[in-house]
Amino acid sequence: MHAIRRGWFHELCGTQLERLWSAVHGRPPPRQVLHVVDLLVPRGLERPAWPSYVSDDHTPYELSLLIGDDGAEVRLMAEPMPTSGPVTLTSTLAAGLQLRPALEELGADFTRLDRIADLFLPESPTGTFALWLAASFSADGKPAFKAYLNPAIQGRHEAPRLVEEALQRLDVRGGWATVCRAMTRGPALDELRFFSIDLAPTETARVKVYGFHHDATVDVLARAVAQVPGADLPAVRRFCRTLLAGEGALVAERQPATCLAFVGNDALPKTGTVHVPIRTFAGDDATAQTRVACAIRELGLSPRTFEAATAALAQRPLEEGSGVVAWAAIRTGGDRPKANVYLAPKALVDEPTRAAVAPRRRSDDPEAVVRRFDEETIAAHPFFRRLAREPFDERPLALLVFNIREAITLHFARRLANVVARVEEDPIRSILAKQLNDELGDGDPSRTHKILFERFAAGFARRAEGALGEDALGPGRAFGAVQDDLYLNRSAYEGLGATLVMELLGKQGDLTIGKLLRRSDRPLPAPVMEWLTLHEELEIAHVDESYELARMIPAGRKAELAVRGAEEVGQAAWAFMDELYSVCFAAT
Repeated sequence: MHAIRRGWFHELCGTQLERLWSAVHGRPPPRQVLHVVDLLVPRGLERPAWPSYVSDDHTPYELSLLIGDDGAEVRLMAEPMPTSGPVTLTSTLAAGLQLRPALEELGADFTRLDRIADLFLPESPTGTFALWLAASFSADGKPAFKAYLNPAIQGRHEAPRLVEEALQRLDVRGGWATVCRAMTRGPALDELRFFSIDLAPTETARVKVYGFHHDATVDVLARAVAQVPGADLPAVRRFCRTLLAGEGALVAERQPATCLAFVGNDALPKTGTVHVPIRTFAGDDATAQTRVACAIRELGLSPRTFEAATAALAQRPLEEGSGVVAWAAIRTGGDRPKANVYLAPKALVDEPTRAAVAPRRRSDDPEAVVRRFDEETIAAHPFFRRLAREPFDERPLALLVFNIREAITLHFARRLANVVARVEEDPIRSILAKQLNDELGDGDPSRTHKILFERFAAGFARRAEGALGEDALGPGRAFGAVQDDLYLNRSAYEGLGATLVMELLGKQGDLTIGKLLRRSDRPLPAPVMEWLTLHEELEIAHVDESYELARMIPAGRKAELAVRGAEEVGQAAWAFMDELYSVCFAAT
């Protein structure tokens, strides 16, 4: 632990960057490089109470290298902080924005950031950070700047909506559909954590979307960057396996990440990067350095610069701790792959830590899972949010209605009846049977929800003209197949868990559809709307019953199965909405 005095961070950052620059370029850094240090890590900065997440030990800056055929590029990223007064999320944001004039003098262009500022830089931010700034230096010291923004700045459940809307505003048409195809497991497992833009006006300026992947495998990471034309997926897999020294799910305190970099208004990313938190999977820095060097060689690149840089920054023998070599990454797309290496400054703590692989965490509490899906509402999905912010359009809503028919209403009573017949606890069966009775019209065949929905869907038939192409019902069929498996082929308690979440999704979706439909200046007749108005009331009661049912499921194996079913159907529901978005808006 260092004794932190006023100016310590600036002095250490300057010293470390000078060592790194000399290791890479064989000479001291130009004055312009040190001027950037003065801006991003100011001289008057004291040790803040604010826990910056730029670096593992909360040091508010990080150094890294991009290694390619033409050598290595030195980079610095920092979380701007005030040099006086309390350090809060709001004050760090203000400190970053105050740097704008000085960065503009060095060539930064904030025009594109201005277009999305109200999304990512609100007056009342939440989360772990608001604004990070980074500089990449050419060999002569000229900086190019980037801004890193927090998709969860308005709450984690808002992250997909912010990223989708930002891509739209930046004219990356079809970009969100690409992100959906890359990150197929839903926001709980493929978490959107960073959104980055180059602070440059050029046609080659990038927009970058970062996903952090929980319980991922190498195949999950490769699939994410497979959206990049020309991606070298065999090289990606070799690179990751060399770093990890094995296979299996990557379950740790720090998740691997992928980054898709879009250029211009192209819907397909120019490059993709896979980031591995090597410090988490290697026992010490010596092991991490060996694995990273080997992975770099396998790309046909020399690891000498990386090894020299590590030696220049390490403050103790590499085998005595971990975390100096914090992350390693492969960038693919276009030219031959490049390697990124992230070196932690360890300004605050350099204790002899070891690899921190965490046990797989799966909740066995059905009520907790129900609460999570209740809070992380499907109504926040970008499909719904885009419909709400754009002029009213019946065609996407018609597509949604016909896919709901395909996925749910045609077969829901049969699926639920199968679970009712197989659960072992009479109190649970009693509540499910009541819900089944509601579904079947309380003894009146003309009032079954399936029949009411058919009338509702028929009201859209004329208005759906042109909305139903050859693949238009694919999302519903895929979602329906997941439900068939859970309800009919799997254990009764996996089907029960699916039912708990389906009732939540029903409430969230029905209320959202109702709000959207009532924006129309051509309202549907009341008899057509009967299914929707009935469900807007009924699903609220069914949600209460979901909580009641969740509390009634016996602890142990039955609860575990219910959680599994709930999570799988929730993930499938998000994928269903992703696919609907792609069908509707893939090119816009």
